[in-house]
Amino acid sequence: IIYLPLALFIPPSHFMVHNQLNLIYQLWIHTTVIGDLGPLELIFNTPKHHRVHHG
Repeated sequence: IIYLPLALFIPPSHFMVHNQLNLIYQLWIHTTVIGDLGPLELIFNTPKHHRVHHG
């Protein structure tokens, strides 16, 4: 239901690419394999920050 408005305005191929990129991002943000990312921690939402969110 959340994505239903997108079906009215964007081509299905664009929706599928967006959906796949979102799934890849969710996998990356929820992984425990990635450690400290140094200065990138100051700019991006990293798995380390997300673990605090779930803690």
